[in-house]
Amino acid sequence: MPRVKIVQPGFETYNGIIEGAQFNEGSSIESLSQFSAERIGAFMKVVNADNEDEPLGLGYRMANAKGSGVEPRAPLERIVRTKTGKTKEAPKKSKLISYEFTKDELELVADKDGIQGLRKVADQYEVRGRSISEIISSLMALKANQEAKLASAPPKANSVELIKPVDTTDIDSLLEG
Repeated sequence: MPRVKIVQPGFETYNGIIEGAQFNEGSSIESLSQFSAERIGAFMKVVNADNEDEPLGLGYRMANAKGSGVEPRAPLERIVRTKTGKTKEAPKKSKLISYEFTKDELELVADKDGIQGLRKVADQYEVRGRSISEIISSLMALKANQEAKLASAPPKANSVELIKPVDTTDIDSLLEG
């Protein structure tokens, strides 16, 4: 149990009580516990009064422990877990997703396999819902949005829509008239 001497500038001549111990001219009159000495060392510079080369405080003790032969702890790994505790794999996204379904087909899947079967279909489109009607309406809204995007997008240069078959009867009538 060390006696403590304050070496913090401005407190070298402190007289009073800190951490329940009486100080006179910056030195504790009686010995303090290691915990109390480290606690005082947390907010001001203090040394062991018997050995002034030994600074006290948790920070100094931790710095001196680096060469103590204790292996450093391995860094923590971040693991993403679901509520069930199982790791979740990212769903594989396909670039070509077909939106060829109707409301009747979705209702048929719901009648046959229930909400679980409908959720399997909805997972392909990253659609979530708490009820069958909510999932079906979300899928139909997604299909409508996709059809609107395709309709408003300009045709691509190698698109089949740009190459239209020519009706030769129309050309003959144009040439004659």
